[in-house]
Amino acid sequence: MQDKLPPPNRPYAFLRFPPDEDGPIRPVRLESLTREEVDAYRTASTTDSPPSTKLPPAQSHTLMVDPSDDIDSNISSACFGTWNMAGQPPLNVVLKSYPIPEYCDNVLDELDTYSAIAHMRLGPIVPTLHCILKAPTQAWIGLLLENAGRRICASGADGWQKLHLPRHEKNQLYNILAQLHRAGITHGDVAPRNVLRRPDGSFCFIDFERSQRGHRCAGSTCEELGQFREDLGV
Repeated sequence: MQDKLPPPNRPYAFLRFPPDEDGPIRPVRLESLTREEVDAYRTASTTDSPPSTKLPPAQSHTLMVDPSDDIDSNISSACFGTWNMAGQPPLNVVLKSYPIPEYCDNVLDELDTYSAIAHMRLGPIVPTLHCILKAPTQAWIGLLLENAGRRICASGADGWQKLHLPRHEKNQLYNILAQLHRAGITHGDVAPRNVLRRPDGSFCFIDFERSQRGHRCAGSTCEELGQFREDLGV
């Protein structure tokens, strides 16, 4: 097992929580990571990066989250918050975090999928990925994503037919997945819990933990598209 970790990253922002009744919570320093730095954690024997001696150049960058809003899956958790960057309007965001090093591959898979979609300029069919964050002495890596809207299903209502979507919305959803397929990307977990409705009424897909790239879509005989057509009833 390798012991080498990425070099000390630039102090980038601070993670803050709502005021606690028992007193203030000390802000957590966050560092921004590159893909190569994320990859290095896969084989490192520790998840702590060496303390940086640099002065924080972006102390005014602040991520305020409310832990009570956490949404947990089998391998990741997501919490909602506000991203304040110096001189910029605040953004509504989601911090999706993975324990490391055991789930570094999942971080990389999701990161690579979001990067590929952004590179191909497919439009707002997935949330914007803002940056990759890590607390230097904590064993997680987080993807800071646009909070693009609300899930189209309530908790526990995860069947497509239970949603009673009109046909034009079913067609929109199918066309978005088909667009991803034409770009060589399969989702891997096409379920209502992984679809958001944006404020303007359009849809976007989230949670690309099981996605694959390099897909050569077979069109009408594609397994994922065919199953989605059947599930939607179109």
